[in-house]
Amino acid sequence: MANAHLVYDFTQTASSWRNWASPGLVLPAVSMGLILFPNAAQWLQQAGSPNGKAIWKLWAIRAFGVVSLCFSLLWSATSFSSLNGEYQQLVEARNHHQSSFTEGCLSAFHEMPEAGHDNERIAVGGHVFTYSDYLMTPSFNRTVSHGGPIQPDAWVRLEYVGNDIMSVMISEHACPSARRN
Repeated sequence: MANAHLVYDFTQTASSWRNWASPGLVLPAVSMGLILFPNAAQWLQQAGSPNGKAIWKLWAIRAFGVVSLCFSLLWSATSFSSLNGEYQQLVEARNHHQSSFTEGCLSAFHEMPEAGHDNERIAVGGHVFTYSDYLMTPSFNRTVSHGGPIQPDAWVRLEYVGNDIMSVMISEHACPSARRN
């Protein structure tokens, strides 16, 4: 389609899902503070306590710091390695020409409700794709209810591997509105 434009490519949005692991790096810093400076944590408790006494003992503060440090490091490592592995698979598929393309008007469209609890589904060229912005993935997942670009009357060209949409080209209002499921 002549007036189609690229609205998504997984290589241009890699930082958005990589940043998802970043909050897991704040907790290790706080945890290290609890482990190394439990007196400061105890002092903060005393300052905020109505009777001026700390509730937690030093050993409990350190133990909590160790547990939260282990959890946060495990969370960060697991989430980053999982998402990075998915990203690398998509890169390999593109580099080795193993991705597929489909294009055309949407034949079916199921919009995800704004509150979630369902996935958005589109059908184009005999293929059905399911995605949700509540799932962290390096592939396309922006639903209409949260500002996504795919509308029921759009012409789309998708590059994909399995159910993972790698790129989206759109020509807006170029088709009759797809049937809604």
